[in-house]
Order: sequence, then C-alpha cells, then structure tokens
Amino acid sequence: MPVSKKQSIIGKIYNSTIFTINIVLIFLLVLSAYSDRISPADWVVFSFLGIGFPFILILNLLFLLWWLIFFRWKQSIICLIGLLLCWNTIRAYIPLHSQTPDVPANCIKVLTYNVMGFNNTQPHRKNNPNPVLQFIIDSHADIVCIQEHRSHAVDGLLSAEQLKKALAMYPYSHLSPPGKRSYKDGTYGLSIYSKFPILATKKIPFYSEYNGAFLSTLDVHGKKLLLVNCHLETNRLSDEERKQYSDFVKNPGSKKIDAVAGSAFKKLKPAFKIRASQAEKVAEAMQQEQSPYVVVCGDFNDTPISYALHKIQGNLNDAFVETGRGLGITYNQNRFYFRIDHILHSKNIRAYNCSVGNLKASDHYPVWAWLQLN
Repeated sequence: MPVSKKQSIIGKIYNSTIFTINIVLIFLLVLSAYSDRISPADWVVFSFLGIGFPFILILNLLFLLWWLIFFRWKQSIICLIGLLLCWNTIRAYIPLHSQTPDVPANCIKVLTYNVMGFNNTQPHRKNNPNPVLQFIIDSHADIVCIQEHRSHAVDGLLSAEQLKKALAMYPYSHLSPPGKRSYKDGTYGLSIYSKFPILATKKIPFYSEYNGAFLSTLDVHGKKLLLVNCHLETNRLSDEERKQYSDFVKNPGSKKIDAVAGSAFKKLKPAFKIRASQAEKVAEAMQQEQSPYVVVCGDFNDTPISYALHKIQGNLNDAFVETGRGLGITYNQNRFYFRIDHILHSKNIRAYNCSVGNLKASDHYPVWAWLQLN
C-alpha cells in the first residue's frame, strides 16, 4: 500500500474520531444547558451536568476554533448550531452588559450578602471596624438581605447591641432563625434591614438546622413589595474534601480525581435533592402571596444552571443576567468559581447595574442591584 494512501486513511480515521468526540460534546452541551428543567429527585445526573456546563462550553469552543483553523466548514457550522441552541443559557451564565452611568433617582438599592457570621463575629469598634459590617454601612443600600447573620452574647465578639447601633440607619429589621435549632450564646439565621416599613413577615416552612427562607411585605413608597430572603441547603463538604478539590483544580492528577469525584457525588447528590424540595416550597409560598412586586435575594448554593434557581425564578428576571457582566463569581473559597448568590425580580421592576463586590472578609462576595418599581 502506498504511503500516501495509508496516510490518507489514517487521516480520515483521525478526523472522524475527533468529529465523533465533538458530536458527543455538543450533545452534552445541550443537555447541560437545559438540565435545570429536570428535578434532581428524578435524575440527579442532570444537576451534575449543570455544574459542568462552563467546562463543556470551553471544550466546544476549542473544537470550533480547531475546525476554523483547518477550514473544516461543515464541522464548524455544526459546532455553531450547537452553540446557538444553548445561546440563552450562555447569555445567562456569562452576560456582557455595560454599566448604566446614570441610575434613575427613584431606584432603590438592594444588597444581598452571606456574611459568614459577620467575619466570624468580629466585633465592630471605631478604631477596628468589622469589615463586613462596615461594607454594609458604606453601601448605602436601602434594603439589605443577610444570610448567616450571627451575633454573640460572649464578650469580645460582635453582639446584637453592636449590630443594632451600627445599623441604626435601618429603622426596620427582622431576624429569622433556621429550623428549630436554638443558640444560647447569641443569634443565628437570616435577616433583613430596611429603610422602608416592614408590614408583615412569614417564615417559609422547610426544616434545616442552618438554612432557611422567609418572606416579608414592605411598603416602598406606597407600593407593596414582596421580598424573599433565602439560604438554601449547603453542600456540607468537609474542610478536607474542600482541600482535595482545591488541590485537584490547582494540580490535576489521576490519583486525586477518584477521591474528588467520590466525595463530590457523596455530598452533592443529597444536597441537590434537598435544595430542590426547598426551592419548590419557596416557589409555592411566593405564589400564595400573589404580590405585584417581587424581589428574591439570597444564597442559593446553586449555579445559574440549577433546578433550584430555575424553580424559584419562574417568570422572574435575574438582575445579573439582565444588567451584569462576566461570570459574576460570588463564592471565593477553595477555588469553587461559581455564581451562587442571586437577585431575582418581577417583570414590572427594572434592574440597573447588578454587581458583585470583591471584599473577602466572608466566604461570599456581596451582590447588589438598583431596582426601579414601575
């Protein structure tokens, strides 16, 4: 057999294999893009696909570049079709909006922040302020939704009295403890601080020792706003498991992948299912209120492509998708580079300049947006 003919056959086999791999990745991309429609209670594998979406997307983009470099137009078009089928999901995962220079004067600023116990209950003093608390003060937000609110009755730690004094600019507030767990040495839970009157509050009934959700009705310039503050179930990864994942991302190796994958599946699988149930209860509670204006804030512990977010969002808009820019990563520990804190709003509210801060005093970054009630 002539060498040239042999090389031609090998080349065809090589290209066919590469194209087959590409087709599989396109199929996985589409599945992952729409995985948030499937409850993890039915098929938990789709929740893992949702987490993998950005990595599958990168591989597909690399294949598209490969085919373009070698002028393989047929393969390039198929890649583009796959990407176009997922365009709305890509846009939701990586929005690219510019900032509005002049936010309308009648907007309200809403801040959501998992404060990690206010930097693990660091006290707030004039010469040494608590960085998380000082950020909230300096934000001049009109409404602040806090997850992992914690104050202590122990000397030398942040007390409820210090919190009340520091946040005196908010005449209205509410603290909701999670589950039935009691904290004898202080308070723990979710809270809101508002410059607008709080007309009513209601806890959303799902049990969790550390997580929870509640809704409040606020009077915002004569308009009733339903505000939901939620903190959905965490993944419960241990410090050692988080370190394994961080080491793997930093230096991937075959010896580590089995341990990382095993830990992830063991902990994430039940967490996905618990969050699904919690999200369904939050969505049901919101529907029962039937409020014309709705804002949902919180730490969902789930990415932009997740059943929990999809279920709660329903017909609401995502402030970051509508006005944000980039990945908007909100968690800053152990190389978990995901956006898991969200601000959602009803369609009769217009969002401006949804942004993610860069303060690392907590394991989450603060997220805020300006909202105009039309």
